[in-house]
Amino acid sequence: MSMLSSAVVHRQPYVIDHLLRSLSGNRVAAKKLVRIFLDMYPEKIALFDTALQAADWVTLRRVVHDLRGTCAIVSASSCLVSAAKLESALPEHVSPELLQECASFKTALAEVVAALQLFWAEPTESVQSAADEASP
Repeated sequence: MSMLSSAVVHRQPYVIDHLLRSLSGNRVAAKKLVRIFLDMYPEKIALFDTALQAADWVTLRRVVHDLRGTCAIVSASSCLVSAAKLESALPEHVSPELLQECASFKTALAEVVAALQLFWAEPTESVQSAADEASP
């Protein structure tokens, strides 16, 4: 198992547990939020890459802000600190360290996406049916 794979496996339960805890265990609501995140991610990461390559720091800051908000929605706290650093530094303080922070943010996002994809692939019906049967 690669280091990235082991990081995903290690972080995955935390991301999902935190999300479920914030929704009082409601897996259906969690899956809806996960789907929103997964649907918007490809477009946002493409915008991120384009802005970074073009050194368009204003656009990059806006995209990071959007991603940060979406990470908050799915309780992806592993991305929030990095996103906040980027958002506060851009566009005024571009440096080699900032470019490294961009790479770290993308890695954290990829880990979150992998965790959310695993969660999305889990069946919801059986879990929700059991909860429905238990309620009066």
